[in-house]
Amino acid sequence: MGKLKQWYFYYGAILTAILEKNPDVSPKLIVNEESKQVYNIETKESDAEYIIYFKYASCKKDTYSAYNSWVFNFTDDDKNRLRRYYNDGKPVFIYLLCLKTNLQNSEIVVLKYDEYIQIKNKSAITIGVQPNKKTFYLFSGASKARDDAFLVKRNRITYSFQKLLSDTFCNGSNIKKDEKTTKVQYKNIKYGSEKVIQEQQYEDSNICPVCGEGILTVSRSADRIYNFLAKKCNKCGTIYLQKEDYIKISRQYGGIPLKDNVKIMNWKQEGYEGYSVNIPRKSLHDQKAVDVTEKANLIYVLPHNNNICPVHHKKMEIRTIDLGKHIKDTVYYCNACNKLYVEQCRESELNGFLKSKRALSKYKIVCDDKSAKRKN
Repeated sequence: MGKLKQWYFYYGAILTAILEKNPDVSPKLIVNEESKQVYNIETKESDAEYIIYFKYASCKKDTYSAYNSWVFNFTDDDKNRLRRYYNDGKPVFIYLLCLKTNLQNSEIVVLKYDEYIQIKNKSAITIGVQPNKKTFYLFSGASKARDDAFLVKRNRITYSFQKLLSDTFCNGSNIKKDEKTTKVQYKNIKYGSEKVIQEQQYEDSNICPVCGEGILTVSRSADRIYNFLAKKCNKCGTIYLQKEDYIKISRQYGGIPLKDNVKIMNWKQEGYEGYSVNIPRKSLHDQKAVDVTEKANLIYVLPHNNNICPVHHKKMEIRTIDLGKHIKDTVYYCNACNKLYVEQCRESELNGFLKSKRALSKYKIVCDDKSAKRKN
């Protein structure tokens, strides 16, 4: 009985990872050697064909250090084969298995052929990686500095072939993020003469610059000690603070950076005073929010202490209103009634503030007897 060779398991691991994200493909083995394995891939849905080229390498310094690297050797036969497959008009993907002593910690780098040919030394490709980084370092051969390396997404192995075709790597020495509506700046944020933190700053936008898809809505913090407005993405959950708010909050935590999903955006709070906390989709074109207080300056008292409209029996939205200079609070708003509501338990507190000198005179609290009767 023949023994199974170790490299069978290595290449089998790569193929399994590919088939997991591309279940409609039919692989045909065309080269089976220890130094490489090559498949011709046919897809059932799009009738497209691809070449996938496998190689593996062991870690140069597998000491569980913060940084690891691998060197993949490409012989003249490798380079000639890759060139011939590419000239035949088929997309060519190169899968590099980066082995570690603990095999379950191994990773796979995915390159396209047009990326491979940008490497100066095509006979020996060096891959590096650091923990908690989202990209691999692909060294061009012109420099050994990590800042000059190409950056390849670490999660490419989860991409379909179609997504891989549209994806590109970037040069670490000249990174330009492809943001749809924003430009990213890197600045040293200072509080007085004290350097607080270095953090990305995004220009004002209603589209999330991190994921590029989510819509940013404005909401007020629930912090009673320090109230502030923030924008939040409805898809990835990233929160955008004004620079001043970011600095103040950071200082409360000893000057350390805030969570990774909290960013800085250069937007002005004044433009959102008295507006809806949820900016509707149509406002993305003219960048205007709906001021519900233009039609509803009365605040009605609910006959209960929940957010259900007493007339239409539907869940109401939360709105932020401007009660006075630098003072805001939240109320409920019913789209069908076009009315603002407040719970019974907050009536006396809010009414007392509205009668003070600090409050704006345009808001009044009233008891909606009709609503109460309908509810009953």
